[in-house]
Amino acid sequence: MPVLTLWGYKKKGAFPHQIPGYSISATDRMINEKYTIRRMELEPDYAGEVIATLLRHDARATVRKAVLYLHGYGDYFFHDHVCSWYNDRGYNFYALDLRKHGRSLLPHQKACYVKNLEEYFEEISEAVQIIKEVDGNDTLLLQAHSTGGLIGALYADKGPAKSAFDALILNSPFFAFKTRSAEKKVMNLVGAMSRWRPGVRLPVEFEGFYGQSLHKDYLGEWDYTQVWKPVKGHPLYGAWLRAVKKGHQQVYQGLSIEQPTLVMRSNNTFTATEMSDAVFVGDVVLNVADMTRYSAQLGKQVDIVTVENAVHDIFLSREPVRAKAFESLEEWLEKL
Repeated sequence: MPVLTLWGYKKKGAFPHQIPGYSISATDRMINEKYTIRRMELEPDYAGEVIATLLRHDARATVRKAVLYLHGYGDYFFHDHVCSWYNDRGYNFYALDLRKHGRSLLPHQKACYVKNLEEYFEEISEAVQIIKEVDGNDTLLLQAHSTGGLIGALYADKGPAKSAFDALILNSPFFAFKTRSAEKKVMNLVGAMSRWRPGVRLPVEFEGFYGQSLHKDYLGEWDYTQVWKPVKGHPLYGAWLRAVKKGHQQVYQGLSIEQPTLVMRSNNTFTATEMSDAVFVGDVVLNVADMTRYSAQLGKQVDIVTVENAVHDIFLSREPVRAKAFESLEEWLEKL
C-alpha cells in the first residue's frame, strides 16, 4: 500500500516539489491554505519516484456525498469555483493532480509522460479508497475533463474500483485528435517510432491561443501557475501518443460503463490560426462532433448536453456560459 503523507490545513509551502525560479499563482497560494492536501507515494516507474496529489475541501455541513475531479493533459486543479459550487450543494470535493502533472510533477520527470493510460489507475484507486473507506463518503461522482475524461471513462470501464462511482460527468472528453491530414501522418509516424523510441518528442508546437484566452496575464480571467499549465502547453512524446491512441481504440471498440454518464460539450469547433473572438466561444482544442460520436460507445446510460459558446474546458468559459453549464449540470444531477 502506498504511503500517504497528510499536509493539513494552513500549512504553508506544502508542495511536493519546488522548481527554482517559478512563481506560484495567488490562486494556488489560496488553495494551499484552504484545502487539505495529501501527497500519495506511488510505485516507482521507468523514470524513478512517482507521486500523485489529492486535494480535499469539505462542504459546510457534514455530508457523505463527494465528487472526484480529474484534470486534462498538461493541466492540474486550480478550479476553486467548481469546488465551491459542489460544496454549496452538499458535496465534499476532491481533486487529483495525476502523476507528472501540477503538484505531482517531480524535477526528474518529463511532464505528462506515460506509456499506458492505465498507469493512472493506481492513483485513482488510492483516491477512491481514501474518499470512501478513510473519509467515509457513501456517494461518489467522477467529474473529468479532456484527457482526464478519456482516462476516467477507461477507469469506469475496467478500473479496480470502477463500481465505487455512482455517476460520471465528462467535460469535453478527449476521444479523438483534432488534426489535419498532414499532421495525422506525422503523428502516425511518430507513434510507430515510439515502439523503439518512446521518448521521442513530437514535432508539434502549440500556438497558445487557447492558453491566452484563459490566463489573466493575457486575455483571460483565470489565475494559475504557468510552469504547471504553460500557455503553449507541455511537449508531446511518442510514448504518450501511443498510449492515447490505444485508449481511443478501446473507446471505439465499445466500453461497458454501467453508471449514468453525462457528456458536456460546446456547440462550436474552431481551428484557430490567429487570435480572434472565436477562441472565446468555441472549442479550439478538440472536435465536438467526435465527442458526440464516440459517447455512444461508452455505455447504455449516456446523456449529452451541448453548452452554447463554451470553450474546451467548459467551466472556464465566460461567466454567462459557465453559469448555464452549471445549471445544466444541476438539472442532470437532480434526476439521478
